[in-house]
Amino acid sequence: MEWASEYCLYRMQESFYGLFNNFPNKWLGRSLRLVIFPLGRAYKYPADKLTSKAAAILATPSDARDRLTEGLFIPEDEDQAVAQLEKALELIIGSYEIEKKLHKARKAGQLIAVPGEPLHKSARDAGVITAEEADYLQQTAQAQRNVIMVDDFDPKEV
Repeated sequence: MEWASEYCLYRMQESFYGLFNNFPNKWLGRSLRLVIFPLGRAYKYPADKLTSKAAAILATPSDARDRLTEGLFIPEDEDQAVAQLEKALELIIGSYEIEKKLHKARKAGQLIAVPGEPLHKSARDAGVITAEEADYLQQTAQAQRNVIMVDDFDPKEV
């Protein structure tokens, strides 16, 4: 709510400034600007910290996210973009604990990234994670790739 309020107030202010700057009579436009905004621009675009907090609410299963997405149709057909996005979100959230293991192992020097090889494969070979956890990370990486590659066309299609 805070992000939306700050964003809307900022956009409204900028729209007014655009109106004042494009007034046919420049003197009248400047006068209106001074009357409506006597101290200048009062509103700022929402800060990155607030934007990150809002994004975290949308990216994490919670009551707030459920309220925001209530009534939205989420298809179960995995060919649909929204279904792919939801699946990727679930997999990413489920991989947090595994990612923590990888991070700890790298910090402790137990795991060294091998160029050209996925980190989860090196971690599995080093015994940092189980084969099931490595498979889970592979599924997660593939789901992320599917979501990101929105303009990925097969050369034969083109």
